[in-house]
Amino acid sequence: YLAERNFAEADKALAQLQTLKLESAMIPTLAADLAVAEGRPADAARICHAAAPLYPTRKSLVYCEAEAWLAAGDAVHALAAVEPHLRAISQDYRLYVLQAKANTALGRDAQAHRAQAEVYVLQGDLAGAVDQLQLAQRDGGGNFMEQASIDARLRELRQRVRDEMDAKKDKDDRNER
Repeated sequence: YLAERNFAEADKALAQLQTLKLESAMIPTLAADLAVAEGRPADAARICHAAAPLYPTRKSLVYCEAEAWLAAGDAVHALAAVEPHLRAISQDYRLYVLQAKANTALGRDAQAHRAQAEVYVLQGDLAGAVDQLQLAQRDGGGNFMEQASIDARLRELRQRVRDEMDAKKDKDDRNER
């Protein structure tokens, strides 16, 4: 029903599903999808936020909440949804993507580039990450601590790129012998 944009029937089907009292994060996610489709993204964000403590291992609810806040034009709440999880699970590139989008929406370009750099790191693209951090550095936005953090991360990634290039060169030299 949702795919057909038949919201009245989708609401009925969702209500029937909710009466089953199933223990599944899928149900609030479906409710949020329906709310977004009906043009109520802030309601969708609240649905996902309320369900997240019930299903703490389901990051889909965090993504759902942040994406809904972004759709509602509320990047501040989107950041608030993802940032605690970034401190706990720094290997989740989707959280960094959402952080980058929220920072972009807030006009915080340096922070957006920093978040996008972490996406690239997690995807194995160190050169892309270095490029993003250089953009963040040139942007100069943020406070002294943020800039110092960007500078330190840039030095770290440049060293990793050099180390990888040296390792590749050593391997190539061994293969030539």
